Amino acid sequence: MKLFSEQLQKNRKGARGFTLVEILIVVALIVILLAVSVAGLMKLRKNIRQRELDSKAEIIYMAAQHRLTALKTGGFQELYTPEGNSDVVKRTGRPFDAADDNDQADKVCYVKSSLGDGHIAEDSGAASILPVSSVDRQLWENHWVIEFCPETGAVYAVFYSEEPIQEVGEALELRLDGLRVKQLRLEDGARIGYYGVDLTSITLSDALVPDIDVENAEKLKVTFSCLVPKPMKLKFTIYIYDENNEPNWNNLASEQEQKKVCIKEITPKLSSAASYKHAWILDSLDPEEGSFYKNTEEKIPAGANICIKLKVEEDAEGSLIAPKSITVTAPTKTEYLEGETELDLEGLKVELTYNREDIEKYYGDTSSMYTDDDL
Repeated sequence: MKLFSEQLQKNRKGARGFTLVEILIVVALIVILLAVSVAGLMKLRKNIRQRELDSKAEIIYMAAQHRLTALKTGGFQELYTPEGNSDVVKRTGRPFDAADDNDQADKVCYVKSSLGDGHIAEDSGAASILPVSSVDRQLWENHWVIEFCPETGAVYAVFYSEEPIQEVGEALELRLDGLRVKQLRLEDGARIGYYGVDLTSITLSDALVPDIDVENAEKLKVTFSCLVPKPMKLKFTIYIYDENNEPNWNNLASEQEQKKVCIKEITPKLSSAASYKHAWILDSLDPEEGSFYKNTEEKIPAGANICIKLKVEEDAEGSLIAPKSITVTAPTKTEYLEGETELDLEGLKVELTYNREDIEKYYGDTSSMYTDDDL
């Protein structure tokens, strides 16, 4: 027995345990593995949730399209037009994912499932487009927005959520535009589903990407544009100045520097998928469009090489965020035709009316040789 105890003690003395550093490394690895697995699980769960919401939006889309087709075929357009229904609202701008060649995108209207009181009026446009019997009652009683074109009777898109959609007007349009791309819906927390047939393959930029296109032909037309990473309210600030008389940008507020540059601030509209644009005709022979000198506030003489600078800023509640700018030199000279102008007189008919008494002052009684019809 004594020999066995001594041998056991020797074995214990020779055994080597884990050090504190080794234990900490193992614990750190376990924590990292758990974090990665949990993050992956959360991402998978969010994707599944988003797919479920999108599927429910598709169900509403199909039901609404079937209903609109039936109403239009039966001649009941007054049930879903803005003129006869206060809850049918025309969008203030094009949808964010509208294709460039979609002419109907400018005519899109929408209805909400709730006007704020949690109920849908039986005689409303929303109830006409999506009756309670057309879909599962649970879907119908939740929150949805249906975009459609009253002129063609085609549904453009449907948004669906199990949470209240509180926004109205332009704020609602801006939020919905930010949810048309799946990645943006996932970033929003997978709370709203979307389905639309006019989906455009949009390559979103990571920042504001401004651009200027100068067309100097019969007219001097400048198109200012900006690609955006998501729907937002932008402000364009345009600077036009003589290439040989650049203003002092650090002292632009002074009266002397203000005389050197024409400044124009505008709020552009969404013109195509993920792009805001504004066109400005700087010079034209059309009096309504005006000459270059007039359009630049009489600050830059005609014939000068001009620089056009565009600064794009995100206007969020009055604050300016992440300004971007680009400068393009446009060697533009405004030329006017001088001297004689040739007119094509072939087929030209001129009618003149004369007073007989006035003619007699110059020709005397010889005017009596002509009848009134001749004159």
